[in-house]
Amino acid sequence: SGRMNPGQLNSRVTLKHLAKTEDEAGGYAENYVEYAKVWAKLVNKTVSKELDAEEVMTISDYEITMRYRKDVLFTDRLYIGTREFEQIAPAVNIMEKNSYLKLIAREVPPDA
Repeated sequence: SGRMNPGQLNSRVTLKHLAKTEDEAGGYAENYVEYAKVWAKLVNKTVSKELDAEEVMTISDYEITMRYRKDVLFTDRLYIGTREFEQIAPAVNIMEKNSYLKLIAREVPPDA
Protein backbone atom coordinates (compact mmCIF):
# COMPACT_ATOMS: atom_id res chain seq x y z
CA SER A 1 0.00 0.00 0.00
CA GLY A 2 1.05 3.58 -0.46
CA ARG A 3 0.54 4.41 3.20
CA MET A 4 3.52 4.73 5.46
CA ASN A 5 3.75 5.14 9.18
CA PRO A 6 5.79 8.34 9.70
CA GLY A 7 7.37 6.60 12.69
CA GLN A 8 9.29 4.46 10.20
CA LEU A 9 11.20 7.56 9.14
CA ASN A 10 13.80 7.05 11.83
CA SER A 11 17.15 7.70 10.10
CA ARG A 12 18.51 11.24 10.04
CA VAL A 13 19.70 11.98 6.51
CA THR A 14 21.63 15.03 5.35
CA LEU A 15 21.01 16.00 1.72
CA LYS A 16 23.76 17.75 -0.20
CA HIS A 17 23.74 19.31 -3.66
CA LEU A 18 26.78 18.91 -5.90
CA ALA A 19 28.58 22.23 -6.23
CA LYS A 20 31.30 22.87 -8.76
CA THR A 21 33.78 25.59 -7.99
CA GLU A 22 36.57 26.75 -10.26
CA ASP A 23 40.01 26.04 -8.96
CA GLU A 24 43.18 28.02 -9.59
CA ALA A 25 44.19 25.74 -12.46
CA GLY A 26 41.07 26.62 -14.43
CA GLY A 27 39.45 23.26 -13.73
CA TYR A 28 36.62 22.47 -11.40
CA ALA A 29 36.55 21.10 -7.89
CA GLU A 30 33.46 19.18 -6.89
CA ASN A 31 32.12 19.31 -3.40
CA TYR A 32 28.80 18.71 -1.75
CA VAL A 33 26.91 21.45 0.06
CA GLU A 34 24.24 20.68 2.64
CA TYR A 35 20.75 22.01 1.95
CA ALA A 36 18.47 19.89 4.11
CA LYS A 37 18.26 17.39 6.95
CA VAL A 38 15.35 14.99 6.74
CA TRP A 39 14.01 11.91 8.47
CA ALA A 40 13.99 8.87 6.23
CA LYS A 41 13.41 5.15 6.24
CA LEU A 42 16.37 3.04 5.18
CA VAL A 43 15.86 -0.42 3.71
CA ASN A 44 18.98 -2.43 3.00
CA LYS A 45 18.94 -4.01 -0.47
CA THR A 46 22.55 -5.16 -0.32
CA VAL A 47 23.53 -7.88 -2.78
CA SER A 48 26.65 -9.99 -3.05
CA LYS A 49 27.87 -10.75 -6.55
CA GLU A 50 30.32 -13.55 -7.19
CA LEU A 51 32.76 -12.19 -9.71
CA ASP A 52 34.56 -15.50 -10.02
CA ALA A 53 35.34 -18.50 -7.84
CA GLU A 54 37.58 -16.52 -5.50
CA GLU A 55 36.12 -13.06 -5.36
CA VAL A 56 32.79 -11.86 -4.05
CA MET A 57 31.81 -8.22 -4.38
CA THR A 58 29.26 -6.84 -1.95
CA ILE A 59 27.24 -3.93 -3.27
CA SER A 60 25.58 -1.95 -0.49
CA ASP A 61 22.37 -0.60 -1.96
CA TYR A 62 19.60 1.03 0.02
CA GLU A 63 16.08 2.24 -0.55
CA ILE A 64 15.72 5.56 1.20
CA THR A 65 12.19 6.87 1.63
CA MET A 66 11.51 10.42 2.82
CA ARG A 67 8.73 12.93 2.72
CA TYR A 68 8.30 14.36 -0.77
CA ARG A 69 10.39 17.38 -1.70
CA LYS A 70 10.82 19.05 -5.07
CA ASP A 71 14.45 20.01 -4.61
CA VAL A 72 16.09 16.59 -4.58
CA LEU A 73 18.37 16.17 -7.59
CA PHE A 74 19.79 12.95 -9.01
CA THR A 75 23.31 14.28 -8.46
CA ASP A 76 22.68 14.85 -4.75
CA ARG A 77 24.56 12.81 -2.20
CA LEU A 78 23.02 11.59 1.03
CA TYR A 79 24.85 11.36 4.32
CA ILE A 80 23.94 9.37 7.42
CA GLY A 81 26.46 9.98 10.15
CA THR A 82 29.85 9.47 8.51
CA ARG A 83 28.40 7.30 5.73
CA GLU A 84 27.98 8.66 2.21
CA PHE A 85 25.49 7.47 -0.41
CA GLU A 86 25.17 8.22 -4.10
CA GLN A 87 21.94 7.76 -6.00
CA ILE A 88 21.92 5.07 -8.68
CA ALA A 89 18.40 5.53 -10.02
CA PRO A 90 16.07 8.49 -10.46
CA ALA A 91 13.95 9.31 -7.42
CA VAL A 92 10.41 7.93 -7.44
CA ASN A 93 7.44 10.07 -6.39
CA ILE A 94 5.50 7.24 -4.73
CA MET A 95 2.03 6.80 -6.25
CA GLU A 96 2.52 10.30 -7.79
CA LYS A 97 0.94 11.68 -4.63
CA ASN A 98 3.69 14.15 -3.66
CA SER A 99 3.77 12.65 -0.19
CA TYR A 100 6.82 10.39 -0.25
CA LEU A 101 9.96 10.18 -2.33
CA LYS A 102 11.93 6.95 -2.72
CA LEU A 103 15.61 7.09 -3.61
CA ILE A 104 17.83 4.16 -4.55
CA ALA A 105 21.32 4.84 -3.26
CA ARG A 106 24.61 3.00 -3.05
CA GLU A 107 27.01 3.43 -0.18
CA VAL A 108 30.26 5.06 -1.25
CA PRO A 109 33.23 3.20 0.24
CA PRO A 110 35.46 5.45 2.36
CA ASP A 111 38.42 6.83 0.38
CA ALA A 112 36.92 5.58 -2.89
